[in-house]
Amino acid sequence: MGVIFHTIQFGQTGIVLNYVKDGGQDILFPYQNQRYTAGLSIGKHTVYFLYQPLTVQSKVQLKNDLIVDGVTFPAGSGNLLNYDFPFYRVSYTYDALRKGNSYLALGLSLQLRNADI
Repeated sequence: MGVIFHTIQFGQTGIVLNYVKDGGQDILFPYQNQRYTAGLSIGKHTVYFLYQPLTVQSKVQLKNDLIVDGVTFPAGSGNLLNYDFPFYRVSYTYDALRKGNSYLALGLSLQLRNADI
């Protein structure tokens, strides 16, 4: 997996960190497209659950001072940067029309993301 664009600013007065340029994400990361799904159907009703993890870690020596929530990490210090952003999705569908192998289902989904940066 390669990261094309990724920046973050911690707080209103924090420095903007460019993960690609300054955070060690200018390389390719091993990534397996892991998705875990489960579903349950009862009659015309189906509920699905999906979980997909996404974690990128990089070790860098800072080129410039980095200020995060008032704490200064000085230039030249070594840091482990963690970007953990899994998401969870619950979906519900109702089979409105069914004819042979074709069907029309209506539904709703709720997706939750949990970022740890």
